[in-house]
Amino acid sequence: MLFARLSDMEDLLESAIDAILNSADGDVRQAMRAILIENVRLQAELNRRDGASPKKVGGPKAMLH
Repeated sequence: MLFARLSDMEDLLESAIDAILNSADGDVRQAMRAILIENVRLQAELNRRDGASPKKVGGPKAMLH
């Protein structure tokens, strides 16, 4: 099991959120923008590895999870 308890995962997520907000100097919009950019980058990397294109997985909007 990846996380022994649900609270372990919640603690990890809270720490990640705090780190992201701190890196954006508390600017929620800037933090969300950085998260979205990273999500698109990671999705493109997965698509590249899988040999899939956005058209194959539901179009460009499908890239934003």
